[in-house]
Amino acid sequence: MHNDSVARAPADHATIDHSSVERELAWDTGSVFFKAKRSAELRCENKFRRHDFAIGFAFQGLDSEMNWYIDGKHLLSKEQSSQRVCRDMVILPVGSEFHGISHGPGECLWLFYDSALAKAQSDNTSFTDYPLVTSTWAHDRLSWMLIAAIKEECRSGFARGSMCVESFALSVFSQLTHKFTRTRTNPPTVQALSTSDVRMLTEFIDANLHRNIALSELSQLVDLSPSHLCRAFKQAAGRPPHQFQIERRIDKAKALLQRPDLSLVEVALELGFSTQSHLSNQFRRIVGMTPARFRVEYASHQFGAPPQLEPAFAAIGGDGGAHEAAQSL
Repeated sequence: MHNDSVARAPADHATIDHSSVERELAWDTGSVFFKAKRSAELRCENKFRRHDFAIGFAFQGLDSEMNWYIDGKHLLSKEQSSQRVCRDMVILPVGSEFHGISHGPGECLWLFYDSALAKAQSDNTSFTDYPLVTSTWAHDRLSWMLIAAIKEECRSGFARGSMCVESFALSVFSQLTHKFTRTRTNPPTVQALSTSDVRMLTEFIDANLHRNIALSELSQLVDLSPSHLCRAFKQAAGRPPHQFQIERRIDKAKALLQRPDLSLVEVALELGFSTQSHLSNQFRRIVGMTPARFRVEYASHQFGAPPQLEPAFAAIGGDGGAHEAAQSL
C-alpha cells in the first residue's frame, strides 16, 4: 500500500488559470498527474520531495522556457523558440527534491510508483537509484506510444478506467528500465497462470464491471506483482486485463441495450463508464457503431435475435489458451 504522498500531485504555486487543465488519478501502488497549459503568459513553479519513485515528462510549446533543479543542482535550462516540441524526461529517485519553473504553453506528465514496487520492478539494475534528465526516451517508439496513450487517457478523463492507466504506467516503467538501465539483465520469465487462476480472474472482472478495478486487486488474487500479472494474463487471454475488462463491458452493454427501459446513460453507469460519451467511444471502437445505432438495428430485427452474454471464462476459449484478438493501446 502506498503512502499518502503517492496520491498527491506536485504542488502548483501558480495562480489558477482557465487556460490550464489538470488531471490526476491514484491507485494502490502509484498515481499519475497531468497538466496542460495553453497560455503563453502562464508561469508555473513546482517544488516537492516525495517518498515514492517518480518519472516526469515535459512537452514545451512555442515561446516557452523551462528550468529543472534536482537536490539544488541546475540540470536543465531550455528556451523553446522553434515549432518543434521539446520532449524532456526526468527520473527522480526516492527522496530527491525536484524544483521546476516554466513559462509559457506546454504539457507535463508525472508517473509515481510505490518505492518498494519500483525497486522490485527494476530487479538488479540501477534505474531507480540515480537522477537522470534526457530527451532520448522519445526516440524509443514504444515509450512514445505509451506516454501518448496515457496523455490521451488523462485528457479524456480516464475514459478506459484506472486499470488501463495503471497498465500503461507499468509498461512505461518496464520499457524505460530496459532502455536506461546500467546493468543489463535477462528479461524475467513469465509465470504462467493455471486454468483455475484464469477462471478466477475473469470471473472477478465480470463481477465488477460496474467499477474500475485496480491491477493490485487482480495480482493479489494470484499472488503476483501487477506487472507480472499483466504479462501472464496477456499470455493466457491474448490481451491485457484492462482490454479484457473493456471488451466484457461492451459485451454486457449489447445485452443491456435490448432493454428499452434503460437509457444510454443508465447503461453507461451500470457498466462503470463515467459518462455516456465514454461508453459510446469504446462501443464504436470495438463494435463499429454507436450504442444508439446498435439499439435501433436490433429493434428493427436487422441482426436477428440479440446475443447472449457468454461466461467470462468462455470468452477467452475456456482453457486459458491464447485468444487472437485485435490489440490496441
